[in-house]
Amino acid sequence: MYRNTRYPLEVQIRLGKCATWATDSNKPFCVVAVAIAAGRDVFIIDIETPEIGFRLCEDGILHRKIRKFGEKTYEIHLPIGTKIRIEKRSVGDQLDIDINSSYPDKKQCEGICGNFDGDSLNDAFLSTTDPFSVTEQSLAIWRVTTKSANFFNRESENSLSPWENTLKFCDCDEKNIDHALAGNIADTIIHCNPETRSTCFEGSQGGLLRCDLEFA
Repeated sequence: MYRNTRYPLEVQIRLGKCATWATDSNKPFCVVAVAIAAGRDVFIIDIETPEIGFRLCEDGILHRKIRKFGEKTYEIHLPIGTKIRIEKRSVGDQLDIDINSSYPDKKQCEGICGNFDGDSLNDAFLSTTDPFSVTEQSLAIWRVTTKSANFFNRESENSLSPWENTLKFCDCDEKNIDHALAGNIADTIIHCNPETRSTCFEGSQGGLLRCDLEFA
């Protein structure tokens, strides 16, 4: 669905028959699972299995970047600022996915969501006759055909590229952000240490799912 061509960031989806259209002769398909990979961190939401949580967490890049709102909505912030919002529909077992690209995606991303260069007519998934229609043929080029590249398959874990240590991002809590917005830079404290190891757990505290970083 989305891949950044500079950083190891990717979003994959899996389709299944739409439950609410099971008797439709056209047999439409809906999104039933999504996998987000950032380096060697993989977070999955699968409403068929079902599974919600970290499949892999080796780099800690998604550290405190996943929030849950209510019972049906998740928001994932990638380290470059790109935001992914996933919502399970109240009717029917399917997922709605919105991706809000950030500046580091500009002309550096690809997939069925386009390449974010400001020209929607050159996006690979669009029909040449109708720029607002999606064809089966144009979608086929983005189909994952090997197990080693399929994030829903365990075999893909060995093929993931690690996140470079030079691209580590630090976190500021809300108090630090308030200080920064007020211009009191001297009062801000950024907690960051490159000598860390990451562990993942599935749970919630204040609507937060996270990878915990522990000092080595």
